[in-house]
Amino acid sequence: MIQDLPNAEEVMQTLSPWEIFASAFINVQDVIKKMELLQFQAAFEDHYSTYLTALKNAKLLTGICRTIKTSKKLKEVMGATLLLLNFMNSGGTVVDQATVDDSTIGFPLHELKQLYIRGGSNQTTSVLGVIVTCLQASKHELLDVEELTVVLSVDFDEICNNVYHSVEKLGEFQKEVEDFLPFASKEADAKPMGRSTKELRAHRSPAHIKTSGRTPMERFLTLAAARLDDIKHQLVNETKFHKETLFYFGAEVYPGTIKKLLMSLKDFFKQYEKLVAQKPKGDDVSS
Repeated sequence: MIQDLPNAEEVMQTLSPWEIFASAFINVQDVIKKMELLQFQAAFEDHYSTYLTALKNAKLLTGICRTIKTSKKLKEVMGATLLLLNFMNSGGTVVDQATVDDSTIGFPLHELKQLYIRGGSNQTTSVLGVIVTCLQASKHELLDVEELTVVLSVDFDEICNNVYHSVEKLGEFQKEVEDFLPFASKEADAKPMGRSTKELRAHRSPAHIKTSGRTPMERFLTLAAARLDDIKHQLVNETKFHKETLFYFGAEVYPGTIKKLLMSLKDFFKQYEKLVAQKPKGDDVSS
């Protein structure tokens, strides 16, 4: 170190302002750790905004899940579909819901694609096409696609990946904050001027944390920890509802299931809407 040299004063006079600054800078205690902490602080808001986006997307998925769970028209079409499938598989013995017995089959919603794959001798008929024709012939109230417009407009691949990738990465982000806190507390301990970090974190209000504490860095990290705890709690609640939706539809719960289910429903609605638009309505069908 320059200050340890016998001619330190003479050497200092030969240095440029930048060299003097650098000399003083490297003598700062724990300078590397402090630089890492400053870099983390500078990038925090950008990283945090990605989790706000994930939370927004998670709430969008929750709203869609709530829509499909409560859609009366969707239940009617799914019921008619199940009834037709059981009629076909029972050789015509299942004609209405009252005759459904233990031999009745069900079908997972992520396999809805099988309903609109065309078959038959001319490869132009699908189960979904027959269902639409039957509903129109009986002048049954058709599925109101407007009710489920949001499902048709969402990129589930992108949104689901964003939400569930963020849920996985949030823990790592929280750990960074937790790793920095002891260092910030140690620095604050050297300058006693208020509550300890533990006392600060006992107050869960971000507004309170932001205006109280001992050092700016300790206050920043304590507030960061509280904000991340809050967003984690919200994300957990939203994804919990997604799992409940999977249970509701009898789907297995594993990574990627909600995306598979919603993408399957989206494709189904598109095909249904297309068939309804193509097929003649009312008396034209039965004539």
